[in-house]
Amino acid sequence: MSRFSNLAGNLSIFLLIGVLEILTSGCKKQMTPEQATVQLIQAARFNNLAGVEHSLRAGADINAFDENGWPSLSLAAYLNELELLEFLIKKGANVNIVDGLFETPLFKAVSQGHTKAAMLLINSGADLKVDKIWMDITS
Repeated sequence: MSRFSNLAGNLSIFLLIGVLEILTSGCKKQMTPEQATVQLIQAARFNNLAGVEHSLRAGADINAFDENGWPSLSLAAYLNELELLEFLIKKGANVNIVDGLFETPLFKAVSQGHTKAAMLLINSGADLKVDKIWMDITS
């Protein structure tokens, strides 16, 4: 009986190790920078700061655009997500980035009446001359 229980115990340990390997193998898999960038945009869209941090550590492009031409900083400004906005700025997001509608994050914040977001962008170097963008693209 002791030989059988010994064998059963060893088998249980091997099964447990196998299950743990399977469960953790997904955690070890690296995201490509492209996958990380897609995840970054999704995380920003839903104000998931932990997801944004994880995506940036995995190599996401902080200034990449979503399928509608919006960068993550514009999403945060438009949605008035101040903590996310501040985090993205500290991590190097371009405060003067122009989206697919030729609008800056500052324009997004102001157009929605988000005063604190607008002030955060201005204090971080956002260009107040929004008309400059239109002159640059129409010249």
